[in-house]
Amino acid sequence: MKAEHDITVHKNPGLPKNFREARQRPNYEDYWLPAMKKQDQSLVDQSVYQMRKRERWMKVLPTKWVLDEKTNPTT
Repeated sequence: MKAEHDITVHKNPGLPKNFREARQRPNYEDYWLPAMKKQDQSLVDQSVYQMRKRERWMKVLPTKWVLDEKTNPTT
């Protein structure tokens, strides 16, 4: 089963649509990557997921980064 992702409403057409597009941006290392690392660490700190060795019987859920910019960066 393949997960299909379709986001029809995009507030800012200048934003990357996915991780691959974010990596191709000139500001990836200084802007997108630190934000992604911060978000990922927040998820780890909250025990949202655990990294595990994949066993044959396990089903892996697909994931996708949804990139956006905060209108109020203090929140």
